[in-house]
Amino acid sequence: MERYHSTFKGERVRPARGIKTTDTAILDGQRIYYNHLREHQALGKTPAQATGLDLDLGVNKWESLIKKALNPRLG
Repeated sequence: MERYHSTFKGERVRPARGIKTTDTAILDGQRIYYNHLREHQALGKTPAQATGLDLDLGVNKWESLIKKALNPRLG
């Protein structure tokens, strides 16, 4: 949790100081990126993969994730 907080704070909070609420698409996208797309140094994989959820997203991870969200039968 501390690692997430420091990553989140450094990458998003300081540059986006104008965000006054946590209910925004930008923050939702950051959470998705952190948990499903970004490989972590200590884990060697994403947190989702570390918990056993491997979505097999391929090369274009954002596009694959969006397609799977729109059509759950793909995954």
